[in-house]
Amino acid sequence: MITYAMTAGNDNAIIWLIELELSSGNLYFCSGHNTASVSLSTGSESRVYTNALQKGSLSIYDKTIPAENAGGVGSRGGFMFVIAGFGGYDQNDFYPATGGTNVFMQPCRIGWIWSGATAISEITWLIDGEVENFEVRPDGVYIESVETNALEYLALPPYKVQKDYDDNFTYFTNAPDEVYGLPIPIVYGRFESFDAGRGKYRLAPAIVVDRERLKYLATCHKCDYTYYDAETKYRVFKYLDGTESYIEMVPTTGSGGNSFNGHYVNLVPASARAGVWVNGNVVLWKFLSGAITDITNVSALQEKNYSNDLTLGDGEVLGLQFVGEFDKSFGTPNIGLTDIELVVLWRTTTDGENRSLSIKFYNYIKAGGSGYTGAVGSDTQNDADSYKFTYYQFGNVTDGKSNTDLPWNWDELLGLQFVIENNSGSVADPGGVYIKNIYLKINNVVMHRITDSVMKLKVGYMGRR
Repeated sequence: MITYAMTAGNDNAIIWLIELELSSGNLYFCSGHNTASVSLSTGSESRVYTNALQKGSLSIYDKTIPAENAGGVGSRGGFMFVIAGFGGYDQNDFYPATGGTNVFMQPCRIGWIWSGATAISEITWLIDGEVENFEVRPDGVYIESVETNALEYLALPPYKVQKDYDDNFTYFTNAPDEVYGLPIPIVYGRFESFDAGRGKYRLAPAIVVDRERLKYLATCHKCDYTYYDAETKYRVFKYLDGTESYIEMVPTTGSGGNSFNGHYVNLVPASARAGVWVNGNVVLWKFLSGAITDITNVSALQEKNYSNDLTLGDGEVLGLQFVGEFDKSFGTPNIGLTDIELVVLWRTTTDGENRSLSIKFYNYIKAGGSGYTGAVGSDTQNDADSYKFTYYQFGNVTDGKSNTDLPWNWDELLGLQFVIENNSGSVADPGGVYIKNIYLKINNVVMHRITDSVMKLKVGYMGRR
């Protein structure tokens, strides 16, 4: 069994180590936050690991290969790194035809230490592999290593939330009972942007460690970037089952911390008082074609990328209805006009020609008979080179509701049939439009349940460790 070779202190960061064995002499590399090099003792000499890697190039992965004769699918782990162009190496160093050393099938392993290590005995090795691919590009030398045999992988990290002793790191006395014993994750990667309208989020896992302040711990290491809005209100994101989306939780008074002991967010201050609350923002992006439509294939608008457009011809209408089977007791929509909005991202088909869209909704369960809302949204543009966001806001509209009472409820919103019409021929230059994306955004949801244990915290670039 593989065991950890070193125990971290309170302020340690992870440093990754790579050893490449060549007949001309071994090469030693490291990758760590603000780490130029690392010297470790072998007992008889000092071994220097140099950070000559391209920023963000180190990655670890699994590969699956067909193995029908062996009863299924086999799996091999590996890793890749890039020796930066300024690192002092080029193709000739690894190419025998030019007098260099052969790098193919040479041993190459990856492991890690906590900062502060002084000996190679403190390295925890993860993958013992061989170089399978090597390629020279303008920005550096790309080297891919794949494991040579079956290895036992580690579940990182070994630290868990506890309340038995104060180690200034894992000690939390006010966490929910079900959280004690859960691991505090080490997160590695880039987490600084998201596209809620496509259901694409880059999030780091987080757990609640204080149920009164709603404190969420994101990672046991410092982040290079933290996510908050223009008013420095830190955010937490909770997955909303049945929607492929997250609830973006925005506190009126938020705070956060960012150190090697962990990145965290407090949604509620230490002394809660009147006027302190948490709002939620929700984006619904999954929908089906509606009953009133000229276009029934909306698959182009359901992809999690921006590779395709939907073309809406002059005079055509696109009808759609949002779908979502989720627990609706987490919060209630607010009653402001801008609190509920249908968002359309679109452009013209011919640059310089004006196009127009009108937006309304149809409610077939409206009290007193079904029909369109009287509040019609419209927008125009004449740019074929860039897309425009059009916002149809109806948070306080009542003429399309099932009754005249605000706020809207979730079942009403999911029961609406939205109709987007290209009415360019009647009010502007006739012609088509391209639609890139459509989603329904509900802002400032009044949150009822915000104390769930496992959350998702939006953080930024974690960097090289």
